[in-house]
Amino acid sequence: NTGVIYFPNSNKIRKFYLGSNPKKHFSNEINGIKWYNNQLKKKNLELLNIKKIEKNYIEFIPNKGHQLKYWKNIKNFEYQAEKIIDYYINLWPNETKVPSHGDLTFSNIIFNRSLIKFIDWENFNLNNFWGYDLCYFFMSIIFLPNIDNNKEFINNEELYIFEKLWFKVFKNRNFI
Repeated sequence: NTGVIYFPNSNKIRKFYLGSNPKKHFSNEINGIKWYNNQLKKKNLELLNIKKIEKNYIEFIPNKGHQLKYWKNIKNFEYQAEKIIDYYINLWPNETKVPSHGDLTFSNIIFNRSLIKFIDWENFNLNNFWGYDLCYFFMSIIFLPNIDNNKEFINNEELYIFEKLWFKVFKNRNFI
């Protein structure tokens, strides 16, 4: 229920919302970006740039960088996945309940050398458990490539990488 148009002549991206409840997605996007930019400011990092907000769309200045192909095997992106984990741990408040991106996948992350940006905040939620986004991200990097490539099982190498990433985040974390 969303669409994105790139206007190369004016170097802007317009994101619009359709469907039964576009106001909810629009509101989530704005609130998510505001929260995220506030976290970036605290760490003195480059912000997401909103160019214009209208009734049914938002215009952004594109972030330089690239997205990774979600259908590639986790073996191809282990290093980048570790960078995402470090980025999240550094940026998110260390509290039990925190805001969440809502659908953190490689498709919603821009990489530019050592810089990382989370985009596409339409599923933003103010009250989720810490690590929800990382759990979502882990599931996406282990299952989406297998589903997309019609694989019926996850091989041991992929499971080993998944387990290593999982324990990096959750092994010593107390959730009580």
